[in-house]
Amino acid sequence: LSDKVVQTETLAMAELQGILRLRRHGVQIAYYVMDAFWFDKYGGYRDWHHEHWPNGPDGWLKACRDHDLKPGMWFSTNLIATHDGRFLEPVKDWQDSVATDPNILCLFEGGYLSHLAETLQLWYDKGVRLFKFDFAYFEAVTAASKDKYTPDEVKEKNKVAFMKMLQRFRANNPDVLITGYNGFGGDMENTFSPFRKTV
Repeated sequence: LSDKVVQTETLAMAELQGILRLRRHGVQIAYYVMDAFWFDKYGGYRDWHHEHWPNGPDGWLKACRDHDLKPGMWFSTNLIATHDGRFLEPVKDWQDSVATDPNILCLFEGGYLSHLAETLQLWYDKGVRLFKFDFAYFEAVTAASKDKYTPDEVKEKNKVAFMKMLQRFRANNPDVLITGYNGFGGDMENTFSPFRKTV
């Protein structure tokens, strides 16, 4: 669906019925990934959008469990604003990771990445088994580190920090599925091959 379609609990549960109908006709579907905008702007990926999900995610998570579907969730790797405006406000633990470009967060400095790791574990413990990462801006650097590293060093430090966090997360949760989209290959707006730029 277009991003212009409001992502709500009602829509998500209707889509679940569509998945079940397809399964009855032999289509194999193992995961149901909740795409962007499930989250509350001020919740640091720990709260669901209060207006669109007034009951939170518990009903959706239970319905997935009841029908042997593995839930998945979308996360922006480190983008918090687009040309349309800010879709996430940095929570307290993210403040020291805000980059010189305030639309993105540094992964190797500040509290954002460790807070994100705790958040992933929180959702894993609630049954989520797929984590979709989108919009990776590995050039993000804080004002404090801008003059300490070259742009190439910044990119490498961000990539290594992110990969190490995911490696630790996977070591604790070996059945997790991790996917990467914009920013993990090809151009930022294009994740299909042929890849001209890879991570």
